[in-house]
Amino acid sequence: MKHKFILAAAVAGLAAASAAQAQLSWSNVYGTLGVSNVDLRREVPANPLVTRDNTHDLGYNVGIGYQAHPKVALELGHYDLGTARVTDVDVGGPHYSDQSAKALIAAIKISPWEKQTLSPFLKLGNARMKIREVGTQGVELNESRNRAYASLGVDYRVMDKIKLGLAYDHFWVNGSDAAVAGRPSRINPRALTLSTMVSF
Repeated sequence: MKHKFILAAAVAGLAAASAAQAQLSWSNVYGTLGVSNVDLRREVPANPLVTRDNTHDLGYNVGIGYQAHPKVALELGHYDLGTARVTDVDVGGPHYSDQSAKALIAAIKISPWEKQTLSPFLKLGNARMKIREVGTQGVELNESRNRAYASLGVDYRVMDKIKLGLAYDHFWVNGSDAAVAGRPSRINPRALTLSTMVSF
């Protein structure tokens, strides 16, 4: 747990330092819109009667950013990470459980080798995750927690104010809390995301 708080504190400190050094300007603001192929990687108990029906779904995200420094940006975003389904076959017949995940992201984006056309980047931040699990037996579980988030990718400038981005995103959600009663079972979404970034 401690490393997540350290990560959040480090991100907040870097963000504050970058913002303090930059002259605030609306010309540094940009918006993002993306679509993702999400691998939900939901954990299944060691039971041969429990199977994954699907681990992949289509997700999307929207966000806004501020270019605080030529190599540093601050971003806020909302991710819908789709839904995973698990089937449990027992004496009462098959039962289904759907688990959906959403996240509010606050991150710092670092582009250490900013180029005219291609710009590799790393994002580190905090994800306010909302996990909801609904089963056919009428059981509903919900969880909201702060978790670590990271993204590694590259931006490609297609026009003066338009970039396309391709990134691998990873969210650490439930960790070792999978066995805690009343909470959704473990899920650690990862996604391949294609996005468009438009500067204002």
